[in-house]
Amino acid sequence: MPRGALLLLSVILPLLIFLGGCPAPVPDSSGWTNDSFSYSRLIAYCEDKALDEDYYLYWDNISIDKIGRVYGYINLTHWDGDYGLEILLMTMDGFAAYDSGESFSAWHRSVYTEGYYSFEFTNVTPGNYALVVDNTNRGWEATDFDGINDYAVFDFEAYFEPY
Repeated sequence: MPRGALLLLSVILPLLIFLGGCPAPVPDSSGWTNDSFSYSRLIAYCEDKALDEDYYLYWDNISIDKIGRVYGYINLTHWDGDYGLEILLMTMDGFAAYDSGESFSAWHRSVYTEGYYSFEFTNVTPGNYALVVDNTNRGWEATDFDGINDYAVFDFEAYFEPY
């Protein structure tokens, strides 16, 4: 057998088999991977969403199993309102109260003009949550209801990252 073929069979081929068999990050049912560099998990996303005044957009039953943070961005590309468009994170009980117009508590961030904004809600404890983009009077900001639809158009992404 030629020396080059022997080298291929005895050294290079086993090395290729070994490297090809290394485990790749595999997501489990919760969306987490076994890759130590992939801690963030996408929990909400939309592109070019139009949200009329007196409406809200939500993602619910977001399962958080470890303490961590929720962070992301909103790119507000159209906004004529003279009040703040709100980003709210609350428990599912808080969301039920919010939805029915009752008192609730939440992490919140308001944006007042068109632009790209980041947000971060820290020390989010394990539980089930709702994330809301609010253009109503249900949050901390009051709409103006002046007969003009102060609608918002935006891109939105939010992630959860455990500590």
